[in-house]
Amino acid sequence: MADERALRRKLKEIEAKIEEARRRLPAHSVKPALMAALFDLEDQRDAIVAQLRENRTRTDEGHR
Repeated sequence: MADERALRRKLKEIEAKIEEARRRLPAHSVKPALMAALFDLEDQRDAIVAQLRENRTRTDEGHR
């Protein structure tokens, strides 16, 4: 359970960073480095969400 809490905490941190990165994006002529940073954060978020889902599936299967 502590692992899930740590993952959820990290997920919140990354989501906050994603929102901050999106606010910093200009309307036009976005620099590739900014987009790459945003994509990296989104990839990290997606990996954590997948891990949480996997943990949930394992927990659900353990209760059957």
